Amino acid sequence: MNERAVSEIVGYIFVFAIVLSAISYVYINVSNIVKDTSEKYRVEGLRESFQRIMNIFFLSTYGGAPAQSIQMELQGGTLSIKDDPHIELKVNSNTLLDTSTKSLVYEFKDYSISIENGAIYENYYGYSRTILDPRIFIQQVEVRGVSGATQNVTMVVIYVLNGNLTISGMGAIDLIFRSRVNNSTFEENPGVLTMSIISPFAENWYDYFANTLGVPTTINNNNVSVSIDFDKAIVTIYEVNVTYRMI
Repeated sequence: MNERAVSEIVGYIFVFAIVLSAISYVYINVSNIVKDTSEKYRVEGLRESFQRIMNIFFLSTYGGAPAQSIQMELQGGTLSIKDDPHIELKVNSNTLLDTSTKSLVYEFKDYSISIENGAIYENYYGYSRTILDPRIFIQQVEVRGVSGATQNVTMVVIYVLNGNLTISGMGAIDLIFRSRVNNSTFEENPGVLTMSIISPFAENWYDYFANTLGVPTTINNNNVSVSIDFDKAIVTIYEVNVTYRMI
C-alpha cells in the first residue's frame, strides 16, 4: 500500500470521527432539551393538579358539602401525608391549638409540592416557592356609626389533616376529603394572637407574615413565630379526613 492510499484512509478515519463526535454532541444536547422540557411540563401539570385539589379542599370546608373527591395521576411519584408542619396558636393566654396539622405532599426526584394549611408550596432543586398563600388574613373594616374609624379583624383558618396515606407508582387515584369544624372562636375584644410554626417551608411562612401581612415575625431555622395585634379575631379549626381509592 502506497503512502497516498494510507493518507486517504487516515483522512477518512478523521472525517468519520468528526462526524461521529458531532452526531453524539447533537444527540446529547437534544436529549437534554427533551428531558428538561418534559420535566417542565410535568412540574406545571403538578402545580395545576394541586391547585385543583386545593379548590376541592375549599369546597369541602367552605362549600357546604363536606365530602368531596378529585382524580389525580401519580405519574411515577409518591403522594403521602407527612407530619409537618407543627402549629401552636394562642389568643391572649388561651391555647387554641398545639399539634401537627400535617401536609399533603407529592414527591418526584428533585421536585416536591405540598399543601400546608391551605397554602401550596413547592421545592424544585432546593429552591422553595409559594404557589398559594395560607388562609390567614388581616382586614381593616369600618366601625359602624364612627366616620373614618376602622378596626383590625384577624381571620385564621387552620386545617388539621387526618389519614395514613403513602402511595407510589403510576395510574390514577380518587382523593377523598371529608371535613368538619373542630373549633370556632370569636374574640370580640382587642388582644394579641401568637403563632409558632415549625415547617420545612419556614422561609415561605416568614415571607407571608413579614412582607405580605406586615406583622412582627421572627425565624429561627425551621421555626417561625408571629405576633398579631387585633381588635377582633376569628379562628376556625377544621379537621379534614383524607382517604383514597384506586381507579
